[in-house]
Order: sequence, then C-alpha cells, then structure tokens
Amino acid sequence: MYSLAKSVISDLGLSDIRPPRLGLNIRTTMFIVNCHFENAAMPVQIRHIQFVIAAADYGSFRRAALALGVQESAISRRIRELEERLGTTIFVRSSCGVRLTHAGMQFVQRGRKALAEICLAKTEVGAIGRGKTETLELGYSHHWHPDFYPI
Repeated sequence: MYSLAKSVISDLGLSDIRPPRLGLNIRTTMFIVNCHFENAAMPVQIRHIQFVIAAADYGSFRRAALALGVQESAISRRIRELEERLGTTIFVRSSCGVRLTHAGMQFVQRGRKALAEICLAKTEVGAIGRGKTETLELGYSHHWHPDFYPI
C-alpha cells in the first residue's frame, strides 16, 4: 500500500512530501460514496477504487489479488459490477492480463486523487484528535514603521 500512496503523491506533484501510510484496510473499509448516473444511485466503495487501481498497476487481476491479499474472483467480480453500473468497460481483458480503456484511465486518475484525499483527511483528523495541530495567526497592518518592524 505504501507504493500506492507514493504513486498517488507523485501523481499529484507532491513528491517532495513523504507520503503517510495509506491505512485503509482493504478488508474493513466500507465507506460508500453515492454517485448518480442516469438517475440511478450507484454505491461505490473505496474497495472498488482500490481494486481498479491495483489491477491497472499490476496489469493483471491475479497479481492485484496477490498484492491486496484477496481472491482473484473478488476483484474480477467487483470490477465487472462496477463496469456494468458505469455502463462502460474499464479494462480490456486478454490472456496476457488487463489493459485500461480510455474511460479506465480517467477512472484511475480520479481514483488516485480520491484515495489521496481520503488518506490526507484521515491523517489530518487523526492529528487533530491527538492534539498535534497548531494554529499560526498572521496579521496585516497598513501602518508600517521601521521602528516597529526592524529589517
């Protein structure tokens, strides 16, 4: 998962920042995002996004399943369900593995950003909960005098 977080941070142009642990347990994450396509609600779990990104990164459902510690059939089934709900294919499947379609590339790009935001939110909320945040208040005055603000 660290490599996924690292690639997300890199994709966002924040490579000089050390990425936090993703901390999203693939087996326990049950967050649901409601998306609306053609007036039909479609629940998308973070797990769906993680499966698509892993399959895209590894080029294979089997290798993605090994990396995530789940059954290959679970990844294949979830991705197929997602494709049906979206009304488009995310992957072109072949005996050599999987390859992203144009729609799949868009989904992965936005999915990485979504996971990065979730990771950031989790890190920030955790820091607030542990009292590890500080506030810096800045003020501005249009009255400037060198005796008050030595250079």
